Amino acid sequence: MAASADARSPAERAAAEAFVYVMRRYQVRTQQIAFEIWVPPSRSAAPGRDVRRYRVAPPFWALTLDPEALTGYAVNTRAELIRYSHNDFQESAEYGPGCRELLATATGTNPAYLCEPLTDAEAATAVTDYLVDAAASQAEGSGPLVLGEFASTPQRADGPAALECSNPWRPSSPKSSTESSPAGSSTRTTTSSPS
Repeated sequence: MAASADARSPAERAAAEAFVYVMRRYQVRTQQIAFEIWVPPSRSAAPGRDVRRYRVAPPFWALTLDPEALTGYAVNTRAELIRYSHNDFQESAEYGPGCRELLATATGTNPAYLCEPLTDAEAATAVTDYLVDAAASQAEGSGPLVLGEFASTPQRADGPAALECSNPWRPSSPKSSTESSPAGSSTRTTTSSPS
């Protein structure tokens, strides 16, 4: 069973919505060329005929990336947890409105992706294992979390590590660290003389 917006736990839904908020707040670019498989409600698949139908999917932000398979977990702009994969779309497929125009904009550096909903178990894994780290990575401009063989390679070697503090604060004296701190001086009252 795929994880629809209504079937997810409130915690998963809230986490995905918070992720979308952070991505919009930090103006992280979405992957725009996204499609999903679509089966019209009035049609069922004809026996012996396997024709794929595509429609435009909401843009998404990648949580993870497996560079060998060009796939990973993501959150779309509707706060739904999805799997995306690089796809060479078939010419014999049926396309919904706007699909061919959007597909024509795909390039080698900005490919087209096929998006599909995650199962409930996959959605829980994506939230618990990747969502927070991916939000921090995307917000700082490092991109999605890289999985697989390339995961041990640092994404950015020019700056401090994610949890490393570049200028640790040291107290001025061991007996009291608030005497010379800005917080200690902010409680003083001042009077102003009339001009």
